[in-house]
Amino acid sequence: MSDTPSHVGMILDGNRRWALKHALKPWEGHKAGKENLQKMLYHWIDTDIKYLTLYSLSLDNFKNRNEIEKKFLLQVIQAGFDELVTDELIKKGEVNVNVIGRWELLPENLKKSIQKAIDATKDYNKKFLRFAICYDGQDELVHAAQNIANKEIETVTPETIKQNLFTKDLPPVDLLIRTGGEKRLSGFLLWDASYAELYFTEVLFPDAVPDTFDEAVEEFKNRQRRFGK
Repeated sequence: MSDTPSHVGMILDGNRRWALKHALKPWEGHKAGKENLQKMLYHWIDTDIKYLTLYSLSLDNFKNRNEIEKKFLLQVIQAGFDELVTDELIKKGEVNVNVIGRWELLPENLKKSIQKAIDATKDYNKKFLRFAICYDGQDELVHAAQNIANKEIETVTPETIKQNLFTKDLPPVDLLIRTGGEKRLSGFLLWDASYAELYFTEVLFPDAVPDTFDEAVEEFKNRQRRFGK
């Protein structure tokens, strides 16, 4: 039996299919996903789970999505960060917000909104919320290898690699949840999720009310983690 996870990673999948199911435009699915995410974050703040990392936008999606859809998606993401700055529950929960990935590629106005959220919460240390934006796990490992090479480190250990990842300040992922029915990692936290318990659900993210999150956590508690033993 496992205890409550310390670090949960979540792939927020199914927004576009939710929109198609409801005969809506793709970006309306992203908007619905944002509204559901707010409910889930409020729920998470009241749990004992300290770390939550959300796969919000992959590097491939950023490069390859239709420009019109991407424009609306980035607007939804920006609105979310703007709301985080003034959110009373974020303040009350002392949630430290940050972003991992190549978010320097984002438009300037979005980068400013992200930076405001980071600055507004930088002194909080009760909960840690990370958004993976313009993120790819293989790119993260390449970035770490380049950092290590530039430092001319001769002996490379797992600890060396960890200290050069985007996630250097985060513990390993205990539970990785993916909504939307797909059963793959899609490059999410490849190093940190190496021993994570995986939970896949057919529920599309805009319909993934806190019950879905709780179901994954409860299943995690009933699993036996072996770590290679």
